[in-house]
Amino acid sequence: MNMNPSGNNYMKYIIAFLLLAFAGTAAFHYGCAPKPKEIPLETYVKIWFKIQDDDAFRKKYQSPADAPNEELEPFTQPHGFTGADFKYTKEAIDKSEQKKKQFNDLSVQMVTEMAVQTLNELKERDTLSRDTAKVNPKK
Repeated sequence: MNMNPSGNNYMKYIIAFLLLAFAGTAAFHYGCAPKPKEIPLETYVKIWFKIQDDDAFRKKYQSPADAPNEELEPFTQPHGFTGADFKYTKEAIDKSEQKKKQFNDLSVQMVTEMAVQTLNELKERDTLSRDTAKVNPKK
């Protein structure tokens, strides 16, 4: 039985090289991939309301959590975030009672601001209508 020691070493080098290449690729993929970051709650609430206001999105997905990250990008990118960031923040809110309360408080505040804005717009339109009627009375 003639075993060539250099052939045996050659196989060890190949196996070691392949293992290192695999480990390096895995480390690069998992270590260098952008990690999702948490969106500040004020910004998250704004994004959430824009998503809820989009009829086509709501018909397609029951919840933003059901949507692929790419589908969330049009809502998140204008604020400098990704769909993965949105989902990561949603998970953080779901896990924290304090963040849930902050989310609810900010949502109520935003709805209130939107209602006040709508009422002011209606009031302005009504005032313009009255002014127009005074200038152009019907005969």
